[in-house]
Amino acid sequence: MAQDAKLKQDNLEEKENAIEVINAKHRRSRKPALLTKSERKKLGIGKDQGKAILRYARISSRKVRIVLDLIKGKDIDEAYAILKYTPKASSEILYKLLKSAEANATNNNGLNRDNLYVAEAFANQDLL
Repeated sequence: MAQDAKLKQDNLEEKENAIEVINAKHRRSRKPALLTKSERKKLGIGKDQGKAILRYARISSRKVRIVLDLIKGKDIDEAYAILKYTPKASSEILYKLLKSAEANATNNNGLNRDNLYVAEAFANQDLL
């Protein structure tokens, strides 16, 4: 029990040190320091979201953006309904992508499905 308390105290100290490093001013530029993956994990950054990325889809980003604009900011159930009844080629692809993001949020980060919504969605051009 004493070891658990000590480990929690050490984790809090590491967290505070990491926050101090982030907030400290850099000598040469005004940009904030970039966090490494281990620092983001210690601070718990990114634990409140589910994320999915689709690459190399054989569809124009312009056509995908039309459907993405419909679901931005919507509740997850409402976004599913919109995607299901939108007669566009990209809606089926985005439906699967939204399913994957939901699964990542619930399984990896332990979030409640009822509180999920589409916070951010964008389509960029591919390299080809």
